[in-house]
Amino acid sequence: MTAALKKGDKTTLSVLRYVLSELNYSAIDKRGELTDEEIIKLLYKEIKKRQEAILLYRQGKREELAEKESKEIDIIKQYLPAQIPDREIIIVIDEVLESLNQAGSGQAGENHPGKIIGAVLAKLKGNADGSRVAVLVKERIK
Repeated sequence: MTAALKKGDKTTLSVLRYVLSELNYSAIDKRGELTDEEIIKLLYKEIKKRQEAILLYRQGKREELAEKESKEIDIIKQYLPAQIPDREIIIVIDEVLESLNQAGSGQAGENHPGKIIGAVLAKLKGNADGSRVAVLVKERIK
């Protein structure tokens, strides 16, 4: 934040201040410090908000505002851990499917992709985007 302040980068400074305030509000709500997983989850939530805003701005033909939101997403992504490649996510999906089948879920696990997605995201601990995992799970259980 200090570097953005010294450079006079108002966009970065604004985004960082906003995210920091959201982190503080979440910590107050929790009545304690946030874990790394909770911080990552909050950052993804902020990215998702901006992605939804981009869609709405483009529908309203407000490309300049969509660009601004896109830049904000890029700034937030700098503070997230590196994403796991798809092939590694698929390996984890296969492990979860196998464990569900061994637990006796059988076909029931295939009918509930949300359960599979939740288990995969728990194993990946914030190192993969939930929407990307959802797409891969749905492709895998077809």
